[in-house]
Amino acid sequence: MSKKFLWVLLLVFGVASAQLLLTRAPSARADSWYASSVFYQVFVRSFQDSNGDGMGDLRGLTSRLDYLKDLGINALWLNPIHPSPSYHGYDITDYKGINPDYGTLEDFKAFLTAAKSRGIRVILDYVPNHTARSHPWFQDALRGGEKKNWYLWRDTNPGWKQPWAGGNDAWHKVQTGDSSSTKVIFPGSIQGALGASNWNPNGAETRATETAPGIFELVVRLPKGSYEYKVALNGGWTENYGAGGRADGANIKLELSADTIVKFVFDRTRKEVLDSINNPDRVASPTEIPAPTQFTDAAPTKTEYYYGVFWDGMPDLNWRSADVREAMFDAAKYWLELGVDGFRVDAARYMFEESDNNTPDSEADQDWQTDFSQFVKSVKPDAAVVSEVWTSTETVAKYFQNGTGQDMGFNFDLQRAIRNSANGANPEVVKQVLSRVARSYTKEAVDAIFTSNHDLERMKFFNSGRYRSAATMLLTLPGTPFIYYGEEIGLPNAATNRDEGKRTPMRWSNAAFGGFSTVQPWQLFSSTEENINVASQQKAGSLWTLYKNLIRLRQANPALRIGGFEILETNNPRVFGFTRAYKNQKIAVVINLDSDPQAAKLTTKNTSLEKGGTIQELTTNKKLASLTNNYQVKLSPYGFVLLEVR
Repeated sequence: MSKKFLWVLLLVFGVASAQLLLTRAPSARADSWYASSVFYQVFVRSFQDSNGDGMGDLRGLTSRLDYLKDLGINALWLNPIHPSPSYHGYDITDYKGINPDYGTLEDFKAFLTAAKSRGIRVILDYVPNHTARSHPWFQDALRGGEKKNWYLWRDTNPGWKQPWAGGNDAWHKVQTGDSSSTKVIFPGSIQGALGASNWNPNGAETRATETAPGIFELVVRLPKGSYEYKVALNGGWTENYGAGGRADGANIKLELSADTIVKFVFDRTRKEVLDSINNPDRVASPTEIPAPTQFTDAAPTKTEYYYGVFWDGMPDLNWRSADVREAMFDAAKYWLELGVDGFRVDAARYMFEESDNNTPDSEADQDWQTDFSQFVKSVKPDAAVVSEVWTSTETVAKYFQNGTGQDMGFNFDLQRAIRNSANGANPEVVKQVLSRVARSYTKEAVDAIFTSNHDLERMKFFNSGRYRSAATMLLTLPGTPFIYYGEEIGLPNAATNRDEGKRTPMRWSNAAFGGFSTVQPWQLFSSTEENINVASQQKAGSLWTLYKNLIRLRQANPALRIGGFEILETNNPRVFGFTRAYKNQKIAVVINLDSDPQAAKLTTKNTSLEKGGTIQELTTNKKLASLTNNYQVKLSPYGFVLLEVR
């Protein structure tokens, strides 16, 4: 057999195999609530401000639940809502707490009750890989306390880098002491200024007092020694432990020759912390402190290295510790018993490291997924777990663990493919990813599909019609769609590529401050265009109306919501055709990805539609001629038809 003939044979066989793999049956979990949901991702800080401090909060989110219900949303994913020294919340200091910027636990309970009453389920971001450096657990570990083993330590730096291209150092140098040490370092974080006990040597007995709106005062007795704290610029606050010279803020030092009572004043509006040592002209030195505590001299310190795969402000937890598992699972149980419906698991592929490497996606990482998912279901059997496994489709598939692991998996390959297909008016890249999904996903798997999220630059197309193509694919392809807040109005990215630019405030109207707040928001709006807000798009033909109509059609038709999938050839490279089928309902979806009108001929031979039948177009409810092979469809620019075959 000649090599040329063999190559042709393999090519033909490969194409035929790929074609067969472009058929996927409905998920075995099609009857689950999460398979039928349309999720909406909310970055709470940027959604709606209720109290005029320029930051979104839980009460603001609650006030917008009717908007979400009207849009057709029936599930929410909230980015972290727990106390954190950072605006984004992914470095947590209390897994059972509520970030005071967002409100109180009572506010969250009220929000949860309001959401449930509208038929909207809620999942929370769960961040198990790492804590904040200012978390009491890590502060105890720094002092050599009982939680030392809750983190990963080395006496020397093994030289590991972050396990992605161009990664930085993953091990971080620090001075540690034994548990008798009382020499602490004061971090200038919002939580610290409000009285978090992890940095306060007097413990939880001393709390900050709000002496005027936005002004908090705190008095502590510090033992002699050197201290430093940090006020970061641009409204972001981070703790600092000796990392001088960083670009995002300056260290403020305290040198105490003897035990000293120190007063700190935190001004939320001006975003500054003053102390009675460095600023005696503005902060009077206190003369007494409630419940004074005696301190011993600081113990000698030594140099060690701790592991933090993302950065030095996020030390990784040691999940080989049974105590870590118990504490973190207990936090998950707390929120499930409070009424949340599951979790989005952050950074699931980085949970475990080996003795000589930190390669992600190990068997231990995948087994952790099963352990966590099964624990969640032991507390709340119908709870859902969707994990961030930011890698190839084939690797994401492994975290389903044959039905015992994650319930849904974010499909990052499909996310890129949808954008590329919309941008290039070419459906082939989407077909390729869907073929890989059909090949690698187990029957229980539910695809979590999306086009944007808080880590990705928002969609940017030169032609606005391409937003419509992306939205149409997102809401008609198989899987559970996740919509990132503002996506439904075409909210763009800010000019910066920093993460803050992907998380700018929602624009509700053309009123002052976009209807988001009564004051300047914590972050500038990414756009001030008149039509990029919710109020301006309450009309026919808008992007918002397209999202609403597609969500309505999806919810009304089980084939679109939870049905299987099959490629439908259109004889036009700019037209994407496929079928969705569930039980007795069959729908042909035909999408024009081009800016010009297009015609398509649907090849139904050797497909599930081969027998034909009468047709009803679902967006118009018009009855059409019976379906036959090479059925002709005419499509407007970026238009689509949904043909229910009966």
